[in-house]
Amino acid sequence: MNKISFHKITENWLFTKNATKRGYIQPAELRELWFHTGSKCNLHCPFCFEQSSPTSKRIDRLSFKIAKEYIDSSMKLGVKKFCFTGGEPFTNHEIIKILSYALKYRPCLILTNGTTPLHKNFDNIIRLRDKVNLLSFRISIDSVNKEQHDKHRGSGSFDKAIASLEFLSKHNVNTDIAVYIEDTKNLAQKEYNFNLLLNSLKIGLRTKLSFFQDLNHQTNIEISEDCMSKYCSADQRANFMCSYIKMVTVQKSIPVIYPCTLVDDDPDYELNCCLKESLSYRIMLKNKRCYTCFSRGVSCSG
Repeated sequence: MNKISFHKITENWLFTKNATKRGYIQPAELRELWFHTGSKCNLHCPFCFEQSSPTSKRIDRLSFKIAKEYIDSSMKLGVKKFCFTGGEPFTNHEIIKILSYALKYRPCLILTNGTTPLHKNFDNIIRLRDKVNLLSFRISIDSVNKEQHDKHRGSGSFDKAIASLEFLSKHNVNTDIAVYIEDTKNLAQKEYNFNLLLNSLKIGLRTKLSFFQDLNHQTNIEISEDCMSKYCSADQRANFMCSYIKMVTVQKSIPVIYPCTLVDDDPDYELNCCLKESLSYRIMLKNKRCYTCFSRGVSCSG
């Protein structure tokens, strides 16, 4: 029998404010295992929903020991891919060791701001190309306009991110771009502008653009069980991140699993159990960011 709760069952968890049954996702598999490498970041972006900064201690640094434990466990559960986010993963001094181990078993994706911490690891990244599995990058570049990008990420951030993009492309390392947008207005024009930039760097055809809107917005809309069947097909429900991923974080030195990458600031979604058991819990779509997935089909896995 599938479990419906990993906390004390409450009315708020199971029902909306209108007393209708809350929408949910029943995890189907573990295709991707995500690791939060820690909330420390060399930048302090005002829109960062992870609350990352140079001094942030909200989420502890991921150690190689913990990463290895969960990599090994996930292999027994059929995982297909490992992904790493932060914070800025390359501020974690064990990240290369972690990636080196993970790449023995599965392809890896790492999210980065592409600035100084990544630059310091260029030589290490080249050595990781020899691993049996593919290492891919997603670099955050918010605008083709240097001033607009640096407005939030700090002076010089744009040039450093572009330098990372060029370096990785030169060495045939698969790299995509994550673009933070305040709204979806003129999205086609923004995509066109980015393609012009990428073509000028002679890497346009090999780079995918992923647009991500603000995840901190407030909404009073709740997702009912009827909404999930009325507006989402079985295939669409299977594409919700909580259907196929888990994310490992470390808090107060203890590993804590979450059902997706967007709710690690919500205690209601803490899965204090082993990885295998975490797959049996039904995920209620209660968090405000669940509506983002429901309405826009957001997926951090790209």
